[in-house]
Amino acid sequence: MEVLTNLIWKKYANPWSVWVRFIILPLLIMAAWSRVWIAEWSLVLISLTIIWIWFNPRVFQNKQTDNLWTMQAILGERIWLNRKNIYVPEQHFFVIYALQLFVMLSFFSSVVGVIILNIWLTVMSLVLTCMSMCWFLDRMVWLYNDDKQMRDRNKLKLQQQQRRSTRKKHLSKVTV
Repeated sequence: MEVLTNLIWKKYANPWSVWVRFIILPLLIMAAWSRVWIAEWSLVLISLTIIWIWFNPRVFQNKQTDNLWTMQAILGERIWLNRKNIYVPEQHFFVIYALQLFVMLSFFSSVVGVIILNIWLTVMSLVLTCMSMCWFLDRMVWLYNDDKQMRDRNKLKLQQQQRRSTRKKHLSKVTV
């Protein structure tokens, strides 16, 4: 699987890209369900949806701000995916793992619903998947804001240390 580059991550965080991705799962499910009506031609619809999944983060513009909810969600997701190299507060782990499990189970249920052609199982599982994905993204915003506050505090501490060391150097020159 291709690793997303910094530029693609920024495009991936574009609000249009995020909201359009919410449409992808229902499209994929409808394309798979269409096998009932158009048989093997449903593979064309499934293929087009999969191609769109690949193109989506590459099509949209790079936004330069991080004050939008969707952008913070994706940037938080990036922090989460890099948690082996970036400190993530422990308060996030249980909820994020639980949400990921719930997304996975509800998605799996929607796939089962499509396979057995059970409209209620499919639709309810799809709704649960989308709702839990929204909750997951909201948690990613929380993670992003925690990380940003921590970086801001560290930046302030570093600036204070640099000022102190500059003063010490200046004082040592004055006393000599």
